[in-house]
Amino acid sequence: MTTSTLNQQSESGNGKLYDTGDDKICVLQLSGSWFEMGQQYGALKENGGATKPSKQDADLTNYQVVSDLSNLEVWLKLPALNTEWRHVDLKPLFN
Repeated sequence: MTTSTLNQQSESGNGKLYDTGDDKICVLQLSGSWFEMGQQYGALKENGGATKPSKQDADLTNYQVVSDLSNLEVWLKLPALNTEWRHVDLKPLFN
C-alpha cells in the first residue's frame, strides 16, 4: 500500500494524514526534524498515539516515538517519567 492509493484527510506543514478505510488505523506521513514531525503529529491526530493515557497511574507504558527511517534513527521519550528525548542510531544494526 502506498500513500498514492489512500485518501488524504488533512495536512499540517509538511505532514499529511491519510485514511486507510479502518477507523482504528491511519497513515501519517511526516517530514522535517524530529521536533517538526512531533508538531505535525500533534496537529494531525487529536488525542492520538501513546502519549495520552486515560489513567496516568495505571498506564505507565506511556511513551513517544519519532522515527526517521531514511536515516535509520529513532528518538524515544517517556513523559510519565519526565525523561528527555533519547536518540537511538539504528545504522549499526543494519550494516
